[in-house]
Amino acid sequence: MLYHLLYPLHVHVSWLNVLKYQTFRAMLAFLVTFILVLLFQPAFIRWLKAQGLRGQPVREEVAQHAEKVGTPTMGGAVVIASILISVLLLGDLTNLYVWLTLFVMLAFAALGFMDDWKKITKQNTRGVSGR
Repeated sequence: MLYHLLYPLHVHVSWLNVLKYQTFRAMLAFLVTFILVLLFQPAFIRWLKAQGLRGQPVREEVAQHAEKVGTPTMGGAVVIASILISVLLLGDLTNLYVWLTLFVMLAFAALGFMDDWKKITKQNTRGVSGR
């Protein structure tokens, strides 16, 4: 969105020409995503704990990981949301491959969400089956 709003102004403001370069927009998108995750991830985990969601269970036969019981899960939701915001702000939304990549990312994110949700609500290590 910002790309489509700001890049046409490069004829008047010469430094906006850097938006033409995909590498610059990718670096900027990475920085935006990184900052958003740093800002919102801790608050999201606190919110999940406040909602009473217990962390992901650990299998009984794996005794060396007993300290991981209750580890927060579903933190990928903040990462996916941050990536989505960055791409929508800085990506070339006229490119079909951008939309295709976003669709595939969101489909895998939905699968991961369903897997985590199934694990924490049933409090067992069996999430979504491989099929």
